[in-house]
Amino acid sequence: MSSPNSRYAAALAAGALASATVLAACSGGAGITATPTATKPVSAAASTRATSTATTPPTPTATPYPTDVPAAARADTGAGAIAFAKFFFGRLNTAYTTGQTGLIRPMLSTKCRGCERFEGDVAKLASQAQRTATDPMLVKLVNPSNAPHRVGQTVVDVLFHLRPVRILGSDGKAAGTLTEVQGIYVVALVRDGDVWRVDGVDLLQ
Repeated sequence: MSSPNSRYAAALAAGALASATVLAACSGGAGITATPTATKPVSAAASTRATSTATTPPTPTATPYPTDVPAAARADTGAGAIAFAKFFFGRLNTAYTTGQTGLIRPMLSTKCRGCERFEGDVAKLASQAQRTATDPMLVKLVNPSNAPHRVGQTVVDVLFHLRPVRILGSDGKAAGTLTEVQGIYVVALVRDGDVWRVDGVDLLQ
């Protein structure tokens, strides 16, 4: 089976990043699937349902647009879009490792397609007072995309590796691991004043 890197190169060469070949992230993309220690794999969503009687999910706190977005990631240029995409996934790692909700939502557009799952994955961890031991999301490469998009969007391809890092409970003990996933996110960005926002995320595997 070819690697994501070779599939990525082939897709760019053939212009194959068309909507018909893209799998919507919200319909089964790379999300949290916890593998509990010494037990068979179960999803974090299923684990949340199993403990819902004993755990009350925290209420997400509204967070303003990040003030630490670098100037390079605010620039209204192709390079600025790439820098912002890298910042976005870096902030996603912060959400994973702290179990803090509300870090991703301020960078999304109001109509972002396929985006809620990112905040939802973190919320699943937070509802059980869990977090990841280390950054799970490794961004290998970000490039301009040839994917179809609507007027006003800037689209980039993000070659990523969701690593099988440990999930820690509130006691610091291992509660499972994330399921490893590799693929390409096709990320649509839009300008909102002088900042970028994520307007859509699709998964190509």
